[in-house]
Amino acid sequence: MADAIISRITGPVVVAKDIEGAHMFDVVRIGEMGLMGEIIRLEGNTAQIQVYEDTTGLKPGEKVINTNDHSLCSLDRDS
Repeated sequence: MADAIISRITGPVVVAKDIEGAHMFDVVRIGEMGLMGEIIRLEGNTAQIQVYEDTTGLKPGEKVINTNDHSLCSLDRDS
């Protein structure tokens, strides 16, 4: 499986191409800094990702790693 890579960065939104086996709301790690984000849109093997950290310093071509985890936080009242 090929690594997904950043193709575009617009503020807190990153577009990654060649992301295989991804699902909506998967948690991903982005770039050399390993920033945390969440897939908010999928079109084929292209994903739009909401990044929850400062994207300053990210560059197109950096790797995107899918953690295959689907939740950033629990919404369960008992947790």
